[in-house]
Amino acid sequence: MSDRDRGRIVVGVDGSPSSTKALRWALRQAAATNARVSAVQAWQTPGVYGTVITLVPGEELAAAARESLDAVLAAADADADAPDVEVDRRVVGGHPARVLLEEAEDADLLVVGSRG
Repeated sequence: MSDRDRGRIVVGVDGSPSSTKALRWALRQAAATNARVSAVQAWQTPGVYGTVITLVPGEELAAAARESLDAVLAAADADADAPDVEVDRRVVGGHPARVLLEEAEDADLLVVGSRG
């Protein structure tokens, strides 16, 4: 089966316990359906009343997002729910909802956690 024939599951990750659960679910689903997983963590420069705060450079925000994504993936891997699933790590700048919708445009499934 070629990669084009395989399904693709996009999962939003933000470092929260809820997103870790969503990632674990997506990995199990991917293992059951022979799909690939794209784990996506979005980051954006925080704003205050429409003004962009520039105290933290974008590179530092992106690096923090990469570290967060790596930590969540390591935690999910430690559970070994789906050891053979191919995972594409994506760290993308932008509003999380917009980023996830764009990343999932050609996916078979979009998985997100809940925000309590």
